[in-house]
Amino acid sequence: MIKKFLKLVILICSLLFVPAVFAGIDILEVKVQGLDLEQQKAVLATLSIAQAQWEDKLPTARIHLLHELAPQEIQKTLESYGYYQAQVQSRLQPLKNGWQAEYTVNKGPVTLVKKLSIVVEGPGKDSELVQAWLKKPPLRIDKPLEHPRYEEAKQSLLGKTLEEGYLEAVYTTSEIIVNRDNNTAVINLVLATGPRYRIGELRFTGSKYSSHFLKKYLPFAEGDDYSTAQLLALQKNLLESELFAHVQVDPLINQETNQHIPLEVHLTPKLKNRYTAALGYGTDSGFRGQFGYERRLAFRPGHRLQLGMNTSGIRNEAHIRYLIPGKRPTLDNISFGFKTSEEHVDHKYLRNHEWSATSRQKRGHLERLIGLKTLNEIYKEGEGLPKERAHFLLPNGGIIWSDSKGENFQQQGSRLGVNVKAAHKLVYGSASFLQTELQAKHILFLNQAESLRFILKAQAGTTRIKDPEQKFHRIPLSLRYYAGGDVSVRGFSYHSLGPTVTDLDGNINAVGGRQIFTASAELEKKLFKQLSAAAFVDCGNVFNEWKGPLAVGAGLGIRISTPLGQLRVDVAQPLKLGNKKPRLHLTFGKDL
Repeated sequence: MIKKFLKLVILICSLLFVPAVFAGIDILEVKVQGLDLEQQKAVLATLSIAQAQWEDKLPTARIHLLHELAPQEIQKTLESYGYYQAQVQSRLQPLKNGWQAEYTVNKGPVTLVKKLSIVVEGPGKDSELVQAWLKKPPLRIDKPLEHPRYEEAKQSLLGKTLEEGYLEAVYTTSEIIVNRDNNTAVINLVLATGPRYRIGELRFTGSKYSSHFLKKYLPFAEGDDYSTAQLLALQKNLLESELFAHVQVDPLINQETNQHIPLEVHLTPKLKNRYTAALGYGTDSGFRGQFGYERRLAFRPGHRLQLGMNTSGIRNEAHIRYLIPGKRPTLDNISFGFKTSEEHVDHKYLRNHEWSATSRQKRGHLERLIGLKTLNEIYKEGEGLPKERAHFLLPNGGIIWSDSKGENFQQQGSRLGVNVKAAHKLVYGSASFLQTELQAKHILFLNQAESLRFILKAQAGTTRIKDPEQKFHRIPLSLRYYAGGDVSVRGFSYHSLGPTVTDLDGNINAVGGRQIFTASAELEKKLFKQLSAAAFVDCGNVFNEWKGPLAVGAGLGIRISTPLGQLRVDVAQPLKLGNKKPRLHLTFGKDL
């Protein structure tokens, strides 16, 4: 009887104990102290008890088991950061409806890299990318041993050799030797590059254009050294041809023959017809709009026909242009065009027609433009003044040097351009003159975060008339220099600076001049992703002789980037010349 009673008591206790052990827990808190933020994130990411927080109805027995494992897991994670002597104090305490696990870590001394040996063997050891990496490796002596950084360094060096076409590159030695007694480590890496592969046969798919034409866009020749940079350059060239919506270059490594890798280029052509439209606003021009049409001529690969119209409160323009690709279509082309325009600024007026032919050639950072243009213009300098007529045959040329990267606020670099045009009375000219213009722009980041940049711009130009007695009014309005406005000397109205005439109605009109000089310095600070603020100083003027005062304006502005274009709001105060009243300059949209 007594035995039966004891068995019953044991059974009842067991039934009461099982829920206590295996009942689900609603709350589990895990805290880790004594680590920096990066180390804490790494520990929590690998800590089993921390991952168990997201399990439903976690049994108490499992919590105790994971809690016992936690110190070892923490120590193992900290070893990857060079802490091989870490000590962990743990505490598990009950909450109202769960448990709280706390781990206080004493990291101990960090293990330092005392010897570092990185050797590259094979034909790729002299590669520019490899040598540049070896001069500044991400691993350093007397720095903490961090296994993630070590693995990143290994992959980075291997990646450089693969990019250069050493596709059999492999580490023959890859070891870390840790001395726990003095907390030091030795790193030994030996990378064997193997042979360099070459570019094999090219195969184009998805395009109606012939391979002969498409190969004009190659930045290399079959048999050249294989490299990722070459493949990216080919993709870029084909995209910039404006013929393809999508370009994918696939190396067929599994079809390699004698270390030559065939390339398969998948092309998705653009539609034959392209339409564009844009709207904008400027305090100089008022509302403005643009419409464009382009026809890609399939029967003449690479040839394009372009039509366009621009309209604003002060200027209307229509143009047609035909582009012919050169032997190197990405860098060379010839264009023929016609443009007609009409402009009303204050009381001035002009209407002209232009026929032009231009050859463009680009090599590296240098771009060369050579052209020939005919100009026929009707213009007048003010109300009641007589209309003038001018016609010219204008040979022109220019050289532009540029080294820039990025777009919008991230753009930085330099640009320098020189343009020359000339005319002579004996060759379809109303006057003989030589006009030379220099433009420069430099954008420089002032901090490592690239949130503060300095923008410098300058323009200088001169018009030399052959006959001293020849009056400047024989040079039409479109060939004169002007200053003032949203993109010139801010604080002054559009084309308001320089020599003036008084018309029959008593209006004083700025009619342009023979020489120009303008300069601008702007400091731009990025505030948020799409918003930046600017402070600027502009100066400049237009002259008939190189003398006279410079107009100066200064102010503040904001820049807001939107999918439709950039909103630019500037308030500029004239500091020298002008009426001394601040002026608002507002522009929105793309530059039309």
